[in-house]
Amino acid sequence: MLGAGVILIPGLPLLKIILGSQVVNGMVLPFVLVFMLLLINKKELMGEYVNTRLLNVIAWSTAGISIILSVILAVGQVTGSG
Repeated sequence: MLGAGVILIPGLPLLKIILGSQVVNGMVLPFVLVFMLLLINKKELMGEYVNTRLLNVIAWSTAGISIILSVILAVGQVTGSG
């Protein structure tokens, strides 16, 4: 509802708003991935559906790459080179 109200304000740079929201999504993604991986590897919670070793390697590698890319983006923004 708030998003719908924001886009109705005349003169707002909508493309910058969209880009900003996507940057925030990318920065939050590593946190979501880590917590999701911690939950999906709990035997008490998932039972027989816990990740296998191969899936854990792939998932944690993906989370690690996402974290590295988020850090690079943040450092680039702070130093002005991004």
